[in-house]
Amino acid sequence: MSPAISYLDEESYPFPVWGLLYAVVLGVACVASVAATWTLRKHSKLVSSCVCSAMLHFFIWKSIYTLFRIAVVSAVIHQYICKTSTWFILDEDHDVGGFRFIGREVGTGSSSGLCEPPYYVKICLFIGDASLISGAYWMLILVVELLRLVKTTVDRGAHQEKVFVRFYMYINLMMLVSYVAASFYASRFRSFLVTSSVAQSVVIIAVSSALIYDLTALPYFGVGWTLAVMPMSLQQSLDFVPNWILITSNLLYFMSPIALAFALVANQQCMLSWCMIPEDVIQQIQANEPPKHFPVFVNTDIESSSALWGALGSVMHDAHDLHDDLLRSLLVPHHGYEITTAGDSFQLAFHNIADAVAYCLDVQQ
Repeated sequence: MSPAISYLDEESYPFPVWGLLYAVVLGVACVASVAATWTLRKHSKLVSSCVCSAMLHFFIWKSIYTLFRIAVVSAVIHQYICKTSTWFILDEDHDVGGFRFIGREVGTGSSSGLCEPPYYVKICLFIGDASLISGAYWMLILVVELLRLVKTTVDRGAHQEKVFVRFYMYINLMMLVSYVAASFYASRFRSFLVTSSVAQSVVIIAVSSALIYDLTALPYFGVGWTLAVMPMSLQQSLDFVPNWILITSNLLYFMSPIALAFALVANQQCMLSWCMIPEDVIQQIQANEPPKHFPVFVNTDIESSSALWGALGSVMHDAHDLHDDLLRSLLVPHHGYEITTAGDSFQLAFHNIADAVAYCLDVQQ
């Protein structure tokens, strides 16, 4: 039996407009991800922390993801240009859906005669899927580490940070190996959908209070799962989900690396200048930043703390917590910043002498 051939109806849909738009957005996202990776790579040589490493690995996988998605979308666009295809249906609905439909019509319904996609398309899809799973994993690690840093305000130390980074990398490697092994026993779409949807769901739950992460993860998870799993028929899926929802979902997710690159890596002063923010507003924003030029340092310590710990050890635990909370709560109104702690002593920095003196007087009171 000869394979069926899908012909392009040039009167109803002459050119893949949405596929071209996806390719352009993915191209910009790829450039943003590569630039963010390059910037973080230089920064990570100076700072060893799980937060920086998580951001670096996230953008590495996002760069790989966008690159191979561009290759897949380009292959689909090439089929439209050739006006015939043996593995992809050339119409507007499939152009809107993009790579979500590739290989799903083989041996099903009215499209039973379609062939399997070429191996280079399958390989690009597989690498892109694996990159998507790893990207979701590192985003989860980034959120967890940021939450831990907010609660503790100090890192684990350079050695322990490197140990945790290696531990996270081993888990990522195990996830990829499991995904590859599962792909030998299930179709590419089934194993990918189950794994990526679970990963995306965990990320959504972990960062549900942050709007930017909801916008980047929720559209793909909700609409993508509905389209690919429910209902069972592809034609029912096309009828059930309007095209504008699919277009919005795809574009939001494809643009997520751009938004995250600007939010996490871009230089704040350059962004403010690029957005043509007035100079007085920029100065107000920079006034809330840590002092960089001629800072005023303040060291605090509890007098006779060793004797107090020896005589009133049980009481000093509560007193020490109260002391730390008081010092940290007064930093904000005086524009101060905590550098580090050593036991019960604090090392603080202020923009000027007036703020430092006012802080010390408030603490004494």
